[in-house]
Amino acid sequence: MSNHEEEKPKVSRDAAVAATTSALVGAIAASYPMLAIPAAVVKDFADPMVEQLLSKIGSLRQQRAQTAIRAAALEAGVSVSRLTSTIEESPELLTLMAQVVQSAADTPLDEKIIALGRSLGRGVNDRAVIDAEFVKIRGISAIETFEVKLLEIIGTGEPNRVTAETSDGEPRDNLPGWKRDDIITQHPGFTAVLDALISRLTAEGMVHDRSYQTFGGGGERWALTPFGDECLSLLIAVPAPSQTPSGGSE
Repeated sequence: MSNHEEEKPKVSRDAAVAATTSALVGAIAASYPMLAIPAAVVKDFADPMVEQLLSKIGSLRQQRAQTAIRAAALEAGVSVSRLTSTIEESPELLTLMAQVVQSAADTPLDEKIIALGRSLGRGVNDRAVIDAEFVKIRGISAIETFEVKLLEIIGTGEPNRVTAETSDGEPRDNLPGWKRDDIITQHPGFTAVLDALISRLTAEGMVHDRSYQTFGGGGERWALTPFGDECLSLLIAVPAPSQTPSGGSE
């Protein structure tokens, strides 16, 4: 080996992974320019502080997208390089990834970024579930911090209630599901926006009203659907940063 070859600087594995994810995110951004803050937009502002802030926003969006890609590689059990080469060979996976990258870039919620990546990784692992994972990604993309918190509340057991009796002596309030007052007690900040949050979660098929079981009335009783439970499992299983794969298995 020549001295020239011995002195050649080595590229770290982390740097290689960063370069791979940056290139892939850049390729997606070419088709989805909203991923970054366009340079033309930045130049429209004369104030250097505004320019700096817009550039920071663009950089942050790229970082979030890269985090989702790494989470996908972790879920699929492969390296980022293998993940990207697999995705590039499939129009369906490219479409799935485009949605993940866009949605991850748009959210400040770490749990959501990881959940989106994990769903993509599952699609890479098993082509038969791509359509199902796309539905999950579409649903998770539509919710943010407050909806996720409400999903967690509804999905973490039933509230403790005092059982009342009807005029016929039958128990009335021991049926499953979360009532409005139960939710507000858990999170008073939902008082003014609960209708909007419930509407969003029901629209995405994540919660449903079980009050049809309350023959004596009593208002809505919200519970997770199986789909909502699956989405919640993706959202709450956030791996520690040290688990992010830098190489992975090939």
